[in-house]
Amino acid sequence: MLARSVAALRPHRPDLVVLPGDIADDGSRQAYQRVQETVSALRAPLLATPGNHDLGGPLREVFGERTEHSFGGWRVVCVDSRIDGEIHGRVSIGAVEAALGTDT
Repeated sequence: MLARSVAALRPHRPDLVVLPGDIADDGSRQAYQRVQETVSALRAPLLATPGNHDLGGPLREVFGERTEHSFGGWRVVCVDSRIDGEIHGRVSIGAVEAALGTDT
């Protein structure tokens, strides 16, 4: 399904690809690499943030540490809401404020 979605989006040349979590059920580096290889066909900047099924270490090894991107007057910021060992997550207002910083 991901490959079909990428093929359908490719002619539209997206400005940004956001993978908002639950990228790989098993959290393996190999799974993240397969996703990265597939979405790279879009030739767009990529932000990946972990969801509750993801493992932060392997995800960052494949997708990097980048958590924000600005384009066309927009600023997209990703915040990790995982709680290690839990099936749910939580967004910390402090983490959001830290990610946003100050706009000048």
